[in-house]
Amino acid sequence: MKAPEIRLDLEALKANFEELSRPQQVSQKFLPLMPVVKADAYGHGAVLISKALEEAFAEDRMPYLCVARWAEAIELRTAGVKRPVLILSQYTAAEIRQASVGNIALLVATEQDLKALESLQASERRMISAVHVHFNTGMNRLGFSPEMSKAELEKIFARLAVLGLKIEGLSTHLARAEEDPALLTDSQKKRFCAAVANAKSVWLETWGEFPKWIHAANSAGILRNLGHEMTAGRPGIFLWGVHQDHDSGERLKKEFPSLKLRPVLSLRCAVREIFWLEKGDGVSYGHRYVAPSRRLVGILNFGYADGLSRSLSRREGEASLLRFWIEGFAAPILGTVTMDMVMIDLTDHPAAAVLQDKLRTGEETIWAEWIGREQPTERHASVLGTITYEILCDLSRRVKREVLNA
Repeated sequence: MKAPEIRLDLEALKANFEELSRPQQVSQKFLPLMPVVKADAYGHGAVLISKALEEAFAEDRMPYLCVARWAEAIELRTAGVKRPVLILSQYTAAEIRQASVGNIALLVATEQDLKALESLQASERRMISAVHVHFNTGMNRLGFSPEMSKAELEKIFARLAVLGLKIEGLSTHLARAEEDPALLTDSQKKRFCAAVANAKSVWLETWGEFPKWIHAANSAGILRNLGHEMTAGRPGIFLWGVHQDHDSGERLKKEFPSLKLRPVLSLRCAVREIFWLEKGDGVSYGHRYVAPSRRLVGILNFGYADGLSRSLSRREGEASLLRFWIEGFAAPILGTVTMDMVMIDLTDHPAAAVLQDKLRTGEETIWAEWIGREQPTERHASVLGTITYEILCDLSRRVKREVLNA
């Protein structure tokens, strides 16, 4: 019996990269992108995705791959990914001391980050290829104040220079890029550009070239005009051809009608068994579903350990808002979603007898689609009251990733 499969369309991935790197200013041939492949590339498989992007796009078009944590950077590097990796969030001096691979850049966003770097020996800092100084312009998580004095900013630059660390970038993070820019993005842009101008005014020739990478834009931010100062974008969710949720997707499609994104990921699982459940019989843990009549039940090799939310468990009479699609038929979930399996109702499938024969002979796998053309990730997010990021990140690593077009 075949295991569940996450199917990855690498041609769609490359097309989305090209779409997002369209010229943002007349003077540019393209906008260099730093793909965010944290959280296992949002469930797509970080190593696989990173290698595909690295093979497709040269360093002038993709100067960095971005992750959130030190362990994620090490995973890419030890797997043979050669492109520089930028850690956007979490690292410690202890992790850097234990590192056996390098070409990793760090975001410096707090006094604690500076102290961690200052605690390292020079030989230990050799693993760090560069640093990017981060400003808090409205996200209000991490970052230095963009309104700090020239003396304060110069002190930060000097402390990094003394450590022999090259400052290669200046950055911030947008909090409301999917919405009307007047709500916050315009303000963040103004504050960040002022911080960049301030940095230029205190930059010393002895520190070398001014930071090459000025970056603020996440996926939706790339669509905004953030000014000529920006030299790179950091796409995440749009790389996968997905919007944050249905509403923001519809809003951005109206605002940017020429934007064409293609979903990279689809997910399917195999039907393991088909049998009749008699009237009055319960199914799965707790028998929360009791058959009101004779029902034809399908068992799928897919459960909450794979990324199927247990909250989709269904009692008799409850609506099944998300369904498994089998040969054009939408089969509702029955009973409790379990760790490794889920039950579906095939009673009304027009080809139920044919499906039973196929399963009995074992000559052909019967596939049920969970994420795909009929039921995109945005639909999952709407039903579960969340965003597509969570749906994708919940997909387990134990689910096989299958490349459609290597």
